[in-house]
Amino acid sequence: MDALLSLPVLSLFLVPTISSYSTSLNIIFFYMTWTTLVLSHPPLRVELFGTAAVRLLFFLLPSLLFFLFDILTPSAAVVVKAQGEAGLPSGSKRGKVRMKDLKVAGWAILNILLGFAAQAAIEEVRTELIGMRSALRVSMKLPMPWEMVKDLLRGLLARERTIMKHRKAKEKALE
Repeated sequence: MDALLSLPVLSLFLVPTISSYSTSLNIIFFYMTWTTLVLSHPPLRVELFGTAAVRLLFFLLPSLLFFLFDILTPSAAVVVKAQGEAGLPSGSKRGKVRMKDLKVAGWAILNILLGFAAQAAIEEVRTELIGMRSALRVSMKLPMPWEMVKDLLRGLLARERTIMKHRKAKEKALE
């Protein structure tokens, strides 16, 4: 939890809102605090806390907000749902959550925790038991925007290639 409230995260989100510094000065502050974080913590800790923060901010919190929107305002949520009332977690019953809905949410949280544990275990086994070099590359150099776009496109293309292979294998099996 201390990494989530560390200086790099605070300097990225909080400092621009409470200061009158220019953007370039904020980037310099973020770079300095990122360098301090990388130099003061092992790469595995930086990677795991970064992964946890991303999963929390971009999956769990938005999912919770949408789930609460569906439960607390079913009349408004039914308008935006493709399945209408059948798409709501509790049907038309306002504020009632079925055990099935809690089970789905529980499985989603368990999947996130298992992925997090697998990531940590694989890296620990790789470095401590096998004695290999760490697969994690946590550097002080911040990625440039075009590098992020390039990596994002590379990931999307690899994903599509995998999906196409599975579709072809499935079609072959059905023939």
